[in-house]
Amino acid sequence: MKNTNRKQKILEKKVLEYFFNNPHNNSYPDIQKKFKINKQSICKILTKEFDRRFKLAKSCRKHT
Repeated sequence: MKNTNRKQKILEKKVLEYFFNNPHNNSYPDIQKKFKINKQSICKILTKEFDRRFKLAKSCRKHT
């Protein structure tokens, strides 16, 4: 059964929060075990967030 869009957003938020708040314990296997999701899902979530942050930083530099 696939996650609904709302559940997916909540899961993404939890994974990102865990990743950034636990630098000592944020490897893919640790996240997989904690949230019961596969490595590809983790990779997609993190890639999306890093792209978002990169674009934001780029736009901030452009305006200065």
